Amino acid sequence: MNEILEKKLEKLIDAMRENEPQLGADKFNVGDTDNIATGTRLTVTWSLNPQWITHLTKAYADNRTGCTYKWVINGKLREYNEVEFYKGKVVSGETVQTITLIIANSSGSTVSVDYSIMGWGDRREGL
Repeated sequence: MNEILEKKLEKLIDAMRENEPQLGADKFNVGDTDNIATGTRLTVTWSLNPQWITHLTKAYADNRTGCTYKWVINGKLREYNEVEFYKGKVVSGETVQTITLIIANSSGSTVSVDYSIMGWGDRREGL
């Protein structure tokens, strides 16, 4: 193998390490269902373990008429009921330790909403 091919292979392997679960990665799919009364809002916060590098692939909440959705991921607001990251977005760092979902209900009736987050965690080296 020549030097150029070796460097390309190293770059590809580094990209795979960053974007795919590694051996020993902890995959997760956690969520719940809640009833949200009209005129109120639900705030759900997931705390991330600082000993792991957390990769988020999907953040989901049922789309209900009369409800608004806000996901706060890496400090960035996303006003959709569903957010997907094709290769997994790193969402835990030295300062970011939570993912938050806010659902406001102005529909005129109580709604039941399922919500969840999916992804994987890799243990930080040296911990």
